[in-house]
Amino acid sequence: MEELFRTLKQVERTVSEADDAFAVAMRAIVGVDASDAVRRVREARERECLGASQMMSISGGEGSVDLTQIVAAERLPEDVKRAALARLADYDIRATQALRQLSRESQEFGMKFAAAMVELQKRQDPASQDWSQWEVVQKELVEKEGGALERARRSMTQTVQAGVESLRGVLEPAAWHSVATMVASQMSSGMVQTNVVPTVGAAMQRVLRKTDLDPTQRESVRSLQREWIESDFRQMQKALDSALTGSSMMFPGADAEKRQEELQAAEVRRTEFAQAAWDKLAAILGAESLSRYVNRQGVYGEEMPYGAVDDDEEFRIQSATQAQAAEDDMRAANGTARHSFNFRPISARELSEVIEFVLLTDAERTIVEQAHSAYTTRFTEQSVEAITRATTAQSNLWANMWQPQVEVIEQPAIVTETSEKSSAQSDTEDASAQVAAPTSRPQRPRINPEAFAECVAAQMAAFDLAFAADTEFAAECAAVLGASASTSEHRIAVMLRSIRVLDLAANSGTRWESASEAIAVTPLAISQQLELDDAARIEFASACAVALSAQMSALQSIARARYEGARRGEFVWWESSGSDDANAAQERYAASQLKDRTLATEGMVAVTAALDAALATLPASAVENATRVKRKLANPGVFKDPRDAVPLLRAALALEGLDEARKGQIEAVLAEYEMLYDDACEKMLQLAPVVIEANMTSEAWAAYTTRTMEFERLKFERGERAAKAISSIRRILGKTDAMRVPGLAGYQSGTGQPQGQ
Repeated sequence: MEELFRTLKQVERTVSEADDAFAVAMRAIVGVDASDAVRRVREARERECLGASQMMSISGGEGSVDLTQIVAAERLPEDVKRAALARLADYDIRATQALRQLSRESQEFGMKFAAAMVELQKRQDPASQDWSQWEVVQKELVEKEGGALERARRSMTQTVQAGVESLRGVLEPAAWHSVATMVASQMSSGMVQTNVVPTVGAAMQRVLRKTDLDPTQRESVRSLQREWIESDFRQMQKALDSALTGSSMMFPGADAEKRQEELQAAEVRRTEFAQAAWDKLAAILGAESLSRYVNRQGVYGEEMPYGAVDDDEEFRIQSATQAQAAEDDMRAANGTARHSFNFRPISARELSEVIEFVLLTDAERTIVEQAHSAYTTRFTEQSVEAITRATTAQSNLWANMWQPQVEVIEQPAIVTETSEKSSAQSDTEDASAQVAAPTSRPQRPRINPEAFAECVAAQMAAFDLAFAADTEFAAECAAVLGASASTSEHRIAVMLRSIRVLDLAANSGTRWESASEAIAVTPLAISQQLELDDAARIEFASACAVALSAQMSALQSIARARYEGARRGEFVWWESSGSDDANAAQERYAASQLKDRTLATEGMVAVTAALDAALATLPASAVENATRVKRKLANPGVFKDPRDAVPLLRAALALEGLDEARKGQIEAVLAEYEMLYDDACEKMLQLAPVVIEANMTSEAWAAYTTRTMEFERLKFERGERAAKAISSIRRILGKTDAMRVPGLAGYQSGTGQPQGQ
């Protein structure tokens, strides 16, 4: 443990020195006028590193909330965001200082904890071998020597809360509430919920963006929004205060039961306020009017910045590409992205992609779009009860789980000599034995079995409802298209059903990169990257429909089983206390992982077989490219690389006015880069998937660590090759021509994106 902290400090120094050198170089470039901006960037970087360091410490990382980064990530109009960030300039200085102190105290406490554990091991204390008792040791250490740590954590908390208050006059109420909620959730490690009743705030904001809203209704909704925000914020602060009170929220002290009751009461009040807000909103607008563009589980339409309106065409144009890019990144972020069940209807964008894929006529498109409108309304009406029941069950589960558990400890007999003996007593009289009263100590929180069963059942009911609604919609589309559409009705029915089936079959379980990512490869995704004429597109779509039809029931069963298994796996560790229970829980989790891997592999085989059958119908000239596209889509952890220089190199090669000499040089750079890039990808594929499994032996863990380090080394070297290739192209083109290639001049090796984007 001591070696770990020494290594962490050495890494911190190395990173800090490199960042300082970069800041000095930046100041020399930008001049005095921008030096304050460089300082803030340097401080933001320091807070990022300090937060990561604190997360590695034994004391937890709930204090490392960066308000400035939360504001920067909010969807705000640029002028509002600039004003908010300017208001936080002084906060940045105070927060950096507070986080430095918190990081120091966290590491000091970690060293003390390590020393305490070493001492227990020397005494061969059973607690040193029982992980469930480590937190008891830590709690006792916090109460004894954690004063400086608690003062530093309290200072950090107060600094962040003051920063939030300073933004009240800068941000709109809804935007300010969004920031405050995210801060509270992160500070409490999720114990304070972001959405007690999902999207009630977003619903009101969506209503206020409508340009055709009656002025009286608008003012009523605006008043309701202010009322709800203030009520929710007061209760949220009470919940946060309860979560952060005492020696450590992770290892509660003697007042744990009281604090948990206060936290739960505040969360219940938040739920009641949100429910009342929904009812009032429906009363203002009318339930039918409200259901046209909002519902309890989601808000229809694009996500807009606070302050935008629905006729903001410029934003619509910008958001389409950004939304798709964000979705792609979420699905393929180095093979680690996972999402819970997204309970929503098939979107208009997804429907449009299916229509384009199966090549419907304009008349058929109109029929299907009308059916989609009816399906969306029906989905909303049917989902209200199911999603409310599922979210309530989830909230109850977490609330009950954090009820403090207490273990009664029987004290051993204490032998004492009688201080004054009666003269009638014998000198050889035995000492009297006195038994001390039992004491207690907190245990790990454990889930309530009934609440857990209710939560899983409610979520699976919502899961089944979504599949049923999708199937009904697909059947309606097939029916209304009729025989005149040839095979269109079959193709669109299968493709519409496949949207959720393929998505959830891939994304509902544990992350097994090879298997899960292969399931996620859809005919739509492949077709969008192929240049096919209409005849080939129709044949490919028909072949995909036929092949997927045979697999649809099996894939739906796989999706359901993976989802239910993942929900149970999330709570397996909370079912245990003590080393024996922990070992049993680990065995159950290992079995769950194995079952999920088997299911994912079955799904991969089914989808791969279907896609291969469809790919075989393509023209011979397109099969090789289509197979390569499928392979890349199935391994985004390797191939989803924002630093890949090929697009920029090809764009440079396509510039008009280049002489043959420079074209030849660019072609040589491109050829060498592609060869090295493909070689690196092949080596990375051999190392993937890189996953942590339950019950790993020390040898397996060492192998995992070695593979991970090698994977990251190859990934880094691949990025360096991209940066060198870009540098060569800039030199070949010269400054003037390099500016003609969008993104080339500002290419950053770390992200592959132009600076400022």
